[in-house]
Amino acid sequence: MSDDVALMSLDEMRFFGRIGHTEEERTVGTHVEVDVDLEIPMGEGSVHSLDRTIDYREVHDRIDRVISEDEHPLLEGLAEEILDALEGLHWRRCVVRVRKPNPPISGTMGAAQIQLERSQPA
Repeated sequence: MSDDVALMSLDEMRFFGRIGHTEEERTVGTHVEVDVDLEIPMGEGSVHSLDRTIDYREVHDRIDRVISEDEHPLLEGLAEEILDALEGLHWRRCVVRVRKPNPPISGTMGAAQIQLERSQPA
C-alpha cells in the first residue's frame, strides 16, 4: 500500500446563506467564503482514478447543502456543520475556514474568519 498523501485545497468557494448573530442578518442573508484543505491518503491504483482521491464537486455540493438548508447564528457552528458534512469522505485530516466578508460592525474590517480542524481514521 502506498504511503503517498495528497493535500487538496479548495479555496474561496462562495455561498449565500442565512448567517449571523442577529435575526436581521439571518433574514437578509449574506455571502460567505469557505476554504477547505483535505489531507488524503492516496492508496493504490491508477493515478487517474477518483477512487484514490476525493471529487471536489462532492465537497462543494455538501457544503452548499449545509449553508443553504438552515440558519447559522455563528461562523463556529457553521464550520463545525461543514466538518460533519464532510465526514465519510476519504480524508485523514480536514481544515475548514469560513469567512464572512465585510461583517456588520461599526468600524472597517475586511472579513471575520473562523478555522476548525478535524482528524479521522482514513
